[in-house]
Amino acid sequence: MIELPAEPMLATPVETFALPSNWFAEPKWDGFRAFAARVNELVVREETRLAFERLTQRLHRRGAAAQRAATVWPAHYVAFDLHHLDGWSLLERPYVERRCALKDLFRQEGLSAPWTLCPSTNDAEVARGWLTWSAAGVESCVFKDSGKSYRPGARS
Repeated sequence: MIELPAEPMLATPVETFALPSNWFAEPKWDGFRAFAARVNELVVREETRLAFERLTQRLHRRGAAAQRAATVWPAHYVAFDLHHLDGWSLLERPYVERRCALKDLFRQEGLSAPWTLCPSTNDAEVARGWLTWSAAGVESCVFKDSGKSYRPGARS
């Protein structure tokens, strides 16, 4: 049986947007974190933006109303980390290895919508550009140390 972390790894707020050497940035989406073997953000798209309010509205529906809401506002899964693969825990592996495994999984399985691989970069200018996506549902950026393992409940 796969054992999932009881809590997510936490981000540390910073005052400046300075991407340290050997770190990577990812957009922080306006959605709900979902844990499975992959760590995902559940999001709902509405026209040209992510609609967090539609996602929360879906949570309060049951039965036929829930099915209609899922048809009108389907959830998409933005995968940004991989904790387990083929029955093996990757939590102790560094971010760069987990990221490579996640990219390989997308390629091998031919994953496409509703699955999306979260962008990741070690280029600060590219990451800064993501901050202009706020109208589309990007809240901020999360920085990840390329050599660190996934530590549930710990701050990066």
